[in-house]
Amino acid sequence: MTETFINQKCIKRILQDLKNIDSKLLNENNIYYYHDEENILKGYIMIIGPSDSLYEDGYYFFEINFTNNYPFEPPKVIFRTQDGLTRFHPNLYKNGKVCLSLLNTWKGESWSSCQTLSTVLLTLVTLFTNEPFLNEPGVQKTYKDYNDYHNIIYYKNIDHSIASYIDSNNILDEFKVFYPIIIEKFKEKQSDIIQRCIKKSEENVKKMNTVNIYNMFTNIDYKNLIKKISEIKIE
Repeated sequence: MTETFINQKCIKRILQDLKNIDSKLLNENNIYYYHDEENILKGYIMIIGPSDSLYEDGYYFFEINFTNNYPFEPPKVIFRTQDGLTRFHPNLYKNGKVCLSLLNTWKGESWSSCQTLSTVLLTLVTLFTNEPFLNEPGVQKTYKDYNDYHNIIYYKNIDHSIASYIDSNNILDEFKVFYPIIIEKFKEKQSDIIQRCIKKSEENVKKMNTVNIYNMFTNIDYKNLIKKISEIKIE
């Protein structure tokens, strides 16, 4: 097998970025990072959705791949929290593409070599808001599928991004390093998650929600979701 030559400037900069990571700051923002022990060009990210967002307590995974020309070009980031049906954010595609100007995958202020791994991590967490659909060009609060999209994301955040990942079999192998954190956080928040579902069930959220531009539709059933979350037992 031919070994890939890695630019020494690239290695030096990645090591410097890793040294400069402020784990306390990241963890305060519910950002967790693990660097691959065998491939210096690869790392793994888990972001837990902020409490003031539709993504509250959800587990969102990203793979980061540094190019041999780093830091003179941005790393490539892949979104790995997928259920095959849901567009979890306008900037996070179902094929894994992450659209951010920082990564040179969207219009706006582009990457420069003064940016770091920490910059990427702290930028990713800003995607998780209470009105993500407004990131879709042309969408305003009057858009016909505006409420449907947010209904879906709130529901799928709990049904998939939380409940599914309590079973480690549903987590890709490279992200299982985060499983102890997932279990710890879920144990802390399980009762609160159930209460949020009960509150939603009392709001009479409409059952079938559709977002035509993403060819996305979801049947929302909070009664079943409450049962699903309640039956999860953690040793």
